[in-house]
Amino acid sequence: LGYRAPEFQAFGVAKADAVPRLTEVLAVLKRLWIEEKVEHQGRFFTIPGVTLTTRPVQQPHPPIWIGADSDAAVRRAARLADTWYINPHAKLETLERQMTVWNSCTSITSASEPTVFCYGSNGLECPKSRCWKRSLSSVSASFHTCEMYRKQMDMRSSHG
Repeated sequence: LGYRAPEFQAFGVAKADAVPRLTEVLAVLKRLWIEEKVEHQGRFFTIPGVTLTTRPVQQPHPPIWIGADSDAAVRRAARLADTWYINPHAKLETLERQMTVWNSCTSITSASEPTVFCYGSNGLECPKSRCWKRSLSSVSASFHTCEMYRKQMDMRSSHG
């Protein structure tokens, strides 16, 4: 979403509109991926009956990943996304608290367990992610790292 004034100024967007704009965009994007024809008259933009001709392979749509550092952002990710992309600098105590926040929100929305994606520098698995996984083992979550993702992509590319 951004948090620095120059980021919002560069696009002529008010910071106060960031979350409602994201929510509207995601709702319309999901509709475009699923519905034959989409009309939308919203607060931020209008779509006059559009058909998306190239559909995603994943059904009903590709997973939505949202990065979240604050508790409010974790609640938003639980509400809107399939994956909570965690901050690599978060302290373990913060993550433990935020996993509780995530779980309380997903129990309300009937979402599945979180997929927590942790990345390290230069796309390598960081020791901190292994520590998080070990320390948060009592929490119901699926942990993925860049290293796991890279291996998966390598396997796919080697098969054609």
